[in-house]
Amino acid sequence: KKEKKLVIFKATSMIKRQRTSHAADVDEALFRWFRSAMGSNLPISGEILKAKAEKFAVDLNIDDFKATNGWLDCWKKRYGIVFKRAHGEKKDMDVPSTTNWIENQLLPVLQHYKPEDVYNADETGFYYCALPNGSHVFKKTAHFGGKVSKDCVTLMVCTSMIGEKRPLLF
Repeated sequence: KKEKKLVIFKATSMIKRQRTSHAADVDEALFRWFRSAMGSNLPISGEILKAKAEKFAVDLNIDDFKATNGWLDCWKKRYGIVFKRAHGEKKDMDVPSTTNWIENQLLPVLQHYKPEDVYNADETGFYYCALPNGSHVFKKTAHFGGKVSKDCVTLMVCTSMIGEKRPLLF
């Protein structure tokens, strides 16, 4: 006997609708500015894009425009723009040695102290003149980091094992 197979075809549309913005003039002005900024290799964050869009809306006398996160996401999709991080220094940590030290040397020492007497402190640099470490770029565009501002202050943060935070040391 021959088996009969039932085949069902689902009709789907292969045509995607081109979505447009309610403020096409703002979109176009922002896109032109974006291309110019990319040509100057400036890092561009989402907040910068929204602020520029708001400024263009004011300049174009468009009163009902609001640059929301949703609007920004749609704008980026329309123009093929994504956010990429600039790659820089690699992580320099030897995980096996660190784990060994914690398990075999640190834990026996900590057993002699109360948790409120054990503190962890670390220093960090606050680069107050630094540019963002990523930028919005076209999907198929490589993104490279540039010179990083070296203007910084050093902060030390410290907290106890029970979560008591000490004031920042500047």
